[in-house]
Amino acid sequence: EDSLLFYLDFETTGLDVLSDHIVEIGVLCETLECFSTVVCPPKFADGPNVHGIEDEELREGPRFSEAFWRLYRFCENISEIRGGKIFVRFYGLR
Repeated sequence: EDSLLFYLDFETTGLDVLSDHIVEIGVLCETLECFSTVVCPPKFADGPNVHGIEDEELREGPRFSEAFWRLYRFCENISEIRGGKIFVRFYGLR
């Protein structure tokens, strides 16, 4: 079986994993298929100053649980179509 590589990108309200939130998820598969969604955070703070996404746009997006489920289905569908396994590699984490 061939493996598939997915590149994930997150926009957040800050860098604190305990108090900040994901506001956008982007994924690019090595097959060049992509997924992107804004995520409505549970609270709004210095949004556009940090991530550049206006609060009005975020309010239109799904909550994190729904956004993550959509991401999961995207990856699962590509994996099934391409007959491969999914490997996720995180870059820039220390």
